[in-house]
Amino acid sequence: MSLLDDAKDRDTQAEAARTGKDPRFLELERLAGELYDEGKDFRVEHGRILTSPHDRQRDSETAIDFGKDHLRFGLVSDTHGGSKFEQRTALSAFYRHADEAEVDAFIHAGDFVQGSDRMHLGMEHEVHAHGSDAQVSYVAATYPRSERGAKTYAISGNHDDSFLKDGGSNVVRQIAKGRDDIVYLGHDAAYLNIGNLRAYVVHPDGGGAYAKSYKGQKFSESLPADKDVRLLLLGHYHNYVSFMQRETAVFQLPCFQSQYSWLARKGLHPDIGGIVLDLWLDDRGAVRRMAHEVVRFPALEDDWDHEISAEVNRGWNSKGLEVS
Repeated sequence: MSLLDDAKDRDTQAEAARTGKDPRFLELERLAGELYDEGKDFRVEHGRILTSPHDRQRDSETAIDFGKDHLRFGLVSDTHGGSKFEQRTALSAFYRHADEAEVDAFIHAGDFVQGSDRMHLGMEHEVHAHGSDAQVSYVAATYPRSERGAKTYAISGNHDDSFLKDGGSNVVRQIAKGRDDIVYLGHDAAYLNIGNLRAYVVHPDGGGAYAKSYKGQKFSESLPADKDVRLLLLGHYHNYVSFMQRETAVFQLPCFQSQYSWLARKGLHPDIGGIVLDLWLDDRGAVRRMAHEVVRFPALEDDWDHEISAEVNRGWNSKGLEVS
């Protein structure tokens, strides 16, 4: 038994003595907590532990409050860490720009990582960090931090979820566990209640439509009336669109990934960049005034951290190491 295992065993025995609980159940709870923190989703049926390929944390609600009616956000999506087509320079530049604009928070609408090599035909040739552990460590080490301490509130997307389907690993929850500035909101879609404002952040399925605004229009029309959503943020489509649908401000977000082969085969050209959004709210959380800035960037080739990528592919783990 290692010194670490011996220390954990003593802690378990001490808690059992203090609480009167069976130490075997306490040990199971500790191990289950470690698995959950590592992004493993599972359930227990008739005493058997079954891994789940699907995260059940969808449409969960998270509440934060900045105590004011003028809110400013940095909106990002589809950063695709681990892809040879990620746009790391642009993402870092956008975070600096949003910091200078003094945003209250960043919101990420999914696809932190590029995902499994098996997701698309030929994907293994377009990924520089292979496997969930490597991509989690790479993103934890390279994703920009707000120098002002603004947090990034994030959902997972379909590329992130490819690892759930492969082996039950929730990579966005793992990334958030290793970064105190990233808050995991949930799987694919989540409500973010900011004071009286209710936002819905979603990473939909399927491809884009011929008319860029069509998907956002249909999605906003389908929102539950009782949820009173005033801000709808959509990732996934890699294109920028904004409009008002009744009392809901709708933003389809650009991305931080240049065109790779799958997008080229579909005839899709991504918009690279992020959005700085200002909202002025009334007492009910309705948007009474809105302004936004789209910050666009040109595509760069080989814009990823080659050194850190090489380290994570050799099995380097970001836990316990300072993240730049």
